[in-house]
Amino acid sequence: IKTTVTKAKSNPKFICTGTYVNASTKATALARARATCNYAKSLDKNHSYFAQAKRTSASSFDGKVMISSK
Repeated sequence: IKTTVTKAKSNPKFICTGTYVNASTKATALARARATCNYAKSLDKNHSYFAQAKRTSASSFDGKVMISSK
């Protein structure tokens, strides 16, 4: 997370996406995404941060959080 925020300092927006396979774990995925965004925000408050949860069919992505910047 720290590396991504540092490398993308010129990008104004960060999106944290928690992924889940089963609908019952959507809340957990969103909580992880929010925690990731909160940590990134603590590193640099000069950007916009947005957390979301998205369903995936790939079990290898279940429970992961991706952070991207635009």
